[in-house]
Amino acid sequence: MKVGYALAGAAVLVQAPRLVLTVLAADRLPVEPGAEQALLTVAAVGTALVLTGGGVHLAHAALTAPRWRLALGITWVLVLTATAALVAPGIVGGLAGQPLHQILDVPLLRSAWAILAALAHELTAAGCMLAAAASAASESPEDLELRLWSERDTAVERAQRAERALSELRAESSGAPSAQAATLPCPWCERTFGTPQARNAHQGRCQRRPEEVVS
Repeated sequence: MKVGYALAGAAVLVQAPRLVLTVLAADRLPVEPGAEQALLTVAAVGTALVLTGGGVHLAHAALTAPRWRLALGITWVLVLTATAALVAPGIVGGLAGQPLHQILDVPLLRSAWAILAALAHELTAAGCMLAAAASAASESPEDLELRLWSERDTAVERAQRAERALSELRAESSGAPSAQAATLPCPWCERTFGTPQARNAHQGRCQRRPEEVVS
C-alpha cells in the first residue's frame, strides 16, 4: 500500500522540472542551458523509474488484489502501451540513424507523442493510487487486528531486548560481575558452577579429586 502511494507521488513530482521550464517559457524568461539540461535529466530519469516501477506494481496489484482487478489490469495495459509508444520512436530512430525529432517530423505525431508523454505519468499515478486503495480495502478487521497484535508483540520484544542490553551495559560500567564472571570452576575437573555451595557439593564427589585431599 505504501509503495503505491510513493509511486503515485513520484509520478506527479517527476513532471515538476518540465512544468518549471514550460511556465518560464510561457513568461519568456530565459533559462541557462546547464540548468535546463539538469532539469530535463531529472525528469527523464524520473520518468523511466516511475513508468517501469509503476508497471510492475500495477501488475502485482492486478494479480493479488481481491477488488478492482479488472480496472487494475486495464490500467496496467494502458501504462505498458504508453511506455512502449514512448520508447518505440527512439528505437526506430536508432535503427535508422536519425534523431527522434526527425522520426516525429509530422506535427500530428509530435503532438500525439507529447500528449502521451504528459499523460503517462498521470495514468501511472492514478493506477498506483487505485492499487493502494484496493490493497487497503482488502484488509478485513480480523486481519487488521492480527497485524496490529503482531506489530505490538514485535515492539514489546524489541523493548525487552533493549532493556536487557541496557542492564548489561550498566552492569559493565559499574563494575558489577556478570553472570559469566560469577561462575566458579572446580580446581580438579574445571567444571564451572554458579554458586559456591554447588561447587563445594561437587568437590565432595569429584572423580578427579586428589587422593591426599580425600584422606
